[in-house]
Parts: sequence; C-alpha cells; structure tokens
Amino acid sequence: DQYDNPVSAPVSVQITATGTAGTLSATSANLPGPGAAATFTAVQTGVEQVTVTPVGEPGMAPITVDFRVIASAADVAAGKGYWLLQSDLQKVNQQSLLSELKAAGVTHVYLEVEETSLGFYGSSSLRHFLYAAHDSGIAVIAWVFPYLYNVGYDISLTRQVAAYTAPTGDRPDAIAADMEENISPSAVGQYAQAVRQAMGPQGVFIAVTYPPIYHESYPYAALGPLRQPVRTDGLLALHGHLRYVP
Repeated sequence: DQYDNPVSAPVSVQITATGTAGTLSATSANLPGPGAAATFTAVQTGVEQVTVTPVGEPGMAPITVDFRVIASAADVAAGKGYWLLQSDLQKVNQQSLLSELKAAGVTHVYLEVEETSLGFYGSSSLRHFLYAAHDSGIAVIAWVFPYLYNVGYDISLTRQVAAYTAPTGDRPDAIAADMEENISPSAVGQYAQAVRQAMGPQGVFIAVTYPPIYHESYPYAALGPLRQPVRTDGLLALHGHLRYVP
C-alpha cells in the first residue's frame, strides 16, 4: 500500500509499462494472487517504468517501479557506482539519498554489510535498502570485508549474505569482497572458489583488491577466471569518473 506495508487481501490492479526495453503482458488482475501479475519480456537494454494502479481502492496510491534491463549478469556493476558505508547510511535520509543518486545517473551501490570482526551486521539496513534501491532502479551490491585468517568462518558469513532474501523478495544483486588483510594465495583462492560456488553460475562475484600499481604481488590468479577487471580498493565511481580516495 502507500505506506509500503504488504497487502493481505487481493486488490484489483491495472499494470502498464513505459519505455522501449521490452513488452509487458498482464497475467492477473489481482495482487497478491497466485502466479505472476504480469510478464515482462526484454528486447533490448535500457530502463522500463512499470506502474501498478489499484482499481476502486481510493486509499491506495499507484506505484511506479524502474526496471533496468542489462545484457548479462556481470553488467549489474556497469555504469556509475557509489560506495556506501553503514555509518554514512545511518546519517542520511535513505529516500533522499537514492533520489540524488538516481538523478546523478548512479546505477549501482556498494553497501557495506559484513566484516569478519562484526559478522553480518548490515542485515537490518539491507532489508529496507534493497527494496528502496530496487524501487529506484538501482542495483545493490553487498560489500563484505573478510579478513581471511579463518577462511571457513569468512566463507560461512559471506554465504549468509549471498543467500539473504528480504521479506519483499529482494536480494543482493552481487557480492563485492574486499580482500586486503590475509592475501596469501591459498586463503584468497579458497574463499573466492567457495563464494563463487555458493552464488551459482549466474551469481556476480566482484573482487576488491589493492591497486595493482602498489601491490604487483597480489595473488590475482588465485581469484579464478575473471570476466572483467577487478575493482581496486579506494576507487569511487561517481559522475562517470574514477578517482582515488585515500
């Protein structure tokens, strides 16, 4: 409903789409209900706006959701990105931040959610941020910081993040692992392989490492086959530019 509360009883709705990324065909006139309310068939990359309008329910407002159609799963990290610390998220109005990011053309946010010494401490904020970000057409990449001194423990924590599903059904779109503590080839390789297996063939695993110009000896080969360059620590992708952040 207009307060973002789940609707318990079926509501008659009209579903429309605006854009050129694909076609929409309604399969049900009620929400919630069995099966899908509509089927969207993508024909090209781009952004599609889908509006769900309650019929005969004056107390319920229409909802418009942006869908970003990408060519492959790896493209979830294409475009402008924004790194977001938990401490910073707590200081701002979430919706205002997302509106600013959307206006700036940001396509994905790296949200800090897990660290070896703290556990999966960002689960509560992830629960709310996922829905709001996806509602704005912005992907959420779960940013984790495994120390890799106890690889088995770090693997279990990251698996929790990868498997997380919010009550709304939203899930992280990718995992970005910041590996800069224990960088032995065996630790990095064991962790990367286990996380990739846990995420499945369609999962997107992003390795966050030290800048290669400073750490040429980093065990990049232990990360396994890479579809595109790794992210380097300290780089903030915003407004189409990369700059180093000390």
